[in-house]
Amino acid sequence: MHLRTSPISTALRGALALALLCSPQAATGAPPLLGRAPAPPAPSEPDAGCPAAAQAVSRVGAGKYSEAARLYEVCARATNDPSLWKKAGMARYNARQYAQTIHALEAAQVIGGGDPQTQAILDDARKHAVTVRFAVAVPPGGAAPERLRVAQREAAPQDELDVAWPEGAAAVDVWVDPGAWTAEISLKGGERVGPRDLRAASGVTEPQVVLFRVEAPVVAPPAPVIPVDVDLTLGPAGALKRGGARLLWLGPPGVSEETIRTTRTRWRLAPGTWQLEVKAPGFVPQLRTLELRAGAPSQLALKLARTRMEKARIGLAVGTGGVGLGLLVGGLALVTRGRRDYRAVADDIDGSGSPAAGAALTTALPAIRDISNGTMLATSALGAGVAAVTVAAEGSSTVLTVEAGVGGVLLVAGLAWLVPAKRQYADTPAGASPDLGFLDERRRPEIAAAGLLGLGAGLAAGATLALITRVVLARPGRLPTMARRPLPRIVGLGVQGNF
Repeated sequence: MHLRTSPISTALRGALALALLCSPQAATGAPPLLGRAPAPPAPSEPDAGCPAAAQAVSRVGAGKYSEAARLYEVCARATNDPSLWKKAGMARYNARQYAQTIHALEAAQVIGGGDPQTQAILDDARKHAVTVRFAVAVPPGGAAPERLRVAQREAAPQDELDVAWPEGAAAVDVWVDPGAWTAEISLKGGERVGPRDLRAASGVTEPQVVLFRVEAPVVAPPAPVIPVDVDLTLGPAGALKRGGARLLWLGPPGVSEETIRTTRTRWRLAPGTWQLEVKAPGFVPQLRTLELRAGAPSQLALKLARTRMEKARIGLAVGTGGVGLGLLVGGLALVTRGRRDYRAVADDIDGSGSPAAGAALTTALPAIRDISNGTMLATSALGAGVAAVTVAAEGSSTVLTVEAGVGGVLLVAGLAWLVPAKRQYADTPAGASPDLGFLDERRRPEIAAAGLLGLGAGLAAGATLALITRVVLARPGRLPTMARRPLPRIVGLGVQGNF
């Protein structure tokens, strides 16, 4: 190719040829045309670490500047010595390879700093070279550029320009000689873009732009996910009666929460690892892990266990109701027997004091007592039943506390009413015999007071027992300590009354 030259270029080229033929130390000094030459340094062998440097000197003597430059560049890359980069640039300049000259001398300046000689060569080389701007368009998700390789056509492989692409840069400016070139970009991951042919035009002031496009990565569509059928059997049925059971599925797609009210359900889930958490009021939560594989339906059976509090609630409700039923049966039996005996002798109680009236009175008083005691038992069964219903309906402790308080008030009121009502039987005048009206007048208040007393006793006892049970179950850690305490010899208090 025909390149323009200038007087300064010819002078520089001759001086550099003389410098490269001199000793390695003198080659780093300024040529005579750029100023006074420095004093020769002390003899040394700075290039002894790279045998190719000695070969480069012989190539310079033979006028083979390109070969000498390649040898210097091999040594410069191995040792990162700025003087070797400078010698490579000087050889390239004498070979009229201005793009390689700029590349080598800029490397020398970055590593070892600049000097007037290097800067003068760079300035003259840039007059003979042009700037090409290599740009790249990277789509979202595409690989970023890593290196740029630019080479003249039919040039030796060692003469290419290998430039590191700056991180995040969209374009890189490179000095090249006018003429035909090829360019190629290496991407991260090993892929390449190019090569692209270009012709650098001389005499232009604006950079010539060469655009590379990186292909968007091919993303394979996700394989269709075929759901797996999971048949779930949940028991017992009582776990679903109070608002149903809450199911929490945790798997590949995310979290799914639903409430079921049937014992058998079918779920369609994606293959993978799933965790199932089941919660129901009054039952211990359960956690299961499932490994689902495509095309393999699964079956899962879960049986929930009642909590300690739930078991105690059911036992207490059933026990209190059973006791109340027993009291009701016993009370009705006593009332029935007392009414029968009382009616049998009612006609003979005429207040005459006859033997028949005395015998009838002897039978009527125990009959009234049976009616009173039976009424007390029956109403206590009613109070216990109210407490049992509250426990079965999961009434709060506040409701039970109110029931225990009301039962205590009724118990005290009934007892305060019953004692004077029984003492009224002793109001008979001396020597007189009570008649049926006398007994009926005192029998009715006594039965009412006994009923009130029984209702209060049953309600207070049932509610208090439920509260004590809840307190004990709420503090399971204290049970072993209490169990280790010795029991006192006297554990109860007996009260006997004859009404």
